[in-house]
Amino acid sequence: MYCRTTKLVGSMVTALCLLISMSSLGVPRQGLILSLISRPDVQNNSLSEGDRIWDDSGRGNHGVVRGVPELVAGKQGHALRLRSGAFIEIPPSSDFDDLLALSVEGWFCPEDPSSASSLESNREQILVGRWDDPEKRSFFLYTKAEGVIEWGVGWRKDQYMILRDGGALPEGRWSHLVGTWSSQEGLLRLYCNGEVVKTEKTPRDVAMLNSDAPLFLGTHNNGPGVMENYEGLLSDIRIWNRALSPEEIKADYRRERRWHIEPMKQKVKTKPSFVDVSCEKQLFIDDWLIEKKEKVKLTVNRPRLTGEKSVFAEKPWELGEVHSFGDSVMEEDGLYKLYYPSCDKADRYWYCVATSTDGIRWEKPELGLVPFEGNPATNIIYPDKSCPPMPGFFGTCVFKDTNPHCPPEERYKMICGDAPTWVFVSADGLRFKPMFDQPSFRSSDTNNLCFFDDRIGKYVAYLRGYAPLRVVARCEFSDLSAFGKEKIVFSYDKEDQAKIDKSRFVAMDFYNSSAIRYPYAANAYFMFPSAYYHFPEPPVGKLTNDGIADIHFATSRDGIHWNRLDREPFIPLQEGQNGLY
Repeated sequence: MYCRTTKLVGSMVTALCLLISMSSLGVPRQGLILSLISRPDVQNNSLSEGDRIWDDSGRGNHGVVRGVPELVAGKQGHALRLRSGAFIEIPPSSDFDDLLALSVEGWFCPEDPSSASSLESNREQILVGRWDDPEKRSFFLYTKAEGVIEWGVGWRKDQYMILRDGGALPEGRWSHLVGTWSSQEGLLRLYCNGEVVKTEKTPRDVAMLNSDAPLFLGTHNNGPGVMENYEGLLSDIRIWNRALSPEEIKADYRRERRWHIEPMKQKVKTKPSFVDVSCEKQLFIDDWLIEKKEKVKLTVNRPRLTGEKSVFAEKPWELGEVHSFGDSVMEEDGLYKLYYPSCDKADRYWYCVATSTDGIRWEKPELGLVPFEGNPATNIIYPDKSCPPMPGFFGTCVFKDTNPHCPPEERYKMICGDAPTWVFVSADGLRFKPMFDQPSFRSSDTNNLCFFDDRIGKYVAYLRGYAPLRVVARCEFSDLSAFGKEKIVFSYDKEDQAKIDKSRFVAMDFYNSSAIRYPYAANAYFMFPSAYYHFPEPPVGKLTNDGIADIHFATSRDGIHWNRLDREPFIPLQEGQNGLY
């Protein structure tokens, strides 16, 4: 049976139900704990971010669509095509804990792995995985570009086994893969197209290592949707809490191969017939609102540097430097506030405020809050005696908390990220104190950006990640005392690396994100990432970790999936220019 809820005006979530009676296919139900991507006999249906794919095992392990995968059809049925970082997320479930046996079964058809975002041709493409490396390795099934299929299970933090099969997973053709493990037998097996291709012994009578991480189809727990995403088709994913026998696996392959004779090429309709824009302002930042374009294209209008200096070092507590690494700007009732770090000649960092009525000419008010060497007439707001031990206010963000449940005395928040990330609160945006007695997150060595996202009703932070060079990671959380685990949402890719002037630079990555939610329209997020181009290291180059940066521009509808209309700099910066951030 197939069902799909109709997209109605004002509806928030569209549920996609892919249901089919597994008993009618002759598949035994014993031990089945997940069954997704079955073959409904339907046409003209599409997938969107947040849609649900129902678990037909009866265990309630429903999948959530992330990104925009394609629902594709062919003579043999339906499948999902994952590209551009799209994947399926299955929330943490006790069904996957304390396992003494496991089988992971599915059909896979890789497509054009060279288009994936990675620096390495020998990258991993995760097919199915709950592998929260390095702490909680449960199990995963993946392939590599040269055709090696790998199946792994972990039973202790430092005890796991990965079978590495030398066979190929052919591009453009369906393959039936099954990985099994039995603690009672002490055997780990990998099957391809009904035949066992690899067997290894494991310890007996050990339980699989538990994890509080989600289970993913098409990506990795360590960075969903970016560096290790699967590019291709998948269908009929099933997981069992027992080890399927060789006879069962061969029977599954023989029965189902008639539905997987050739790749599915027909794309099912991917856009709804209409989009509900309600009464909210909308921005044309991508093609989401555009059905067809003729002789017109979306273009980025770039600013230009004027050469004016808005804020510069002039006070005794600024004579070391006034730094752009940790600025925040906000506007309230026609008055702009600029929060910025400064450093005195003794290398002590201070966090300061300047105000403006036009955003160009700035004044430094004498607040009388934090004195400098006995002088109370400063614009310094922190640190004062309440400040915990930390090296300085480098990479700091101040934001006004729009959470309707936020107490008035905590209306303003400040986070600092170059050291372990502390959260500070204030009633007026000037007098801050620590919100908790310990940091809420690790250090990030960059500008942490944080705000309350009214669209999802949660706090969001953008910070530094590595994969393996610098990328933009994101945390989503309700409790400011713990940001939780970050997920990579924006990264360099092969196209970025191909554009590097190899006569001058050896690599590029993204240093800061400057990500914001645009407050004046619905579903609009902007990012101004600084693309950092690395000079060669000494002795070839002059300095260690040296280079220049361009500021780029990206847009998003949800703050997770980002689009660049072009790869040209939004603000190009040449050698010798400042203003990197």
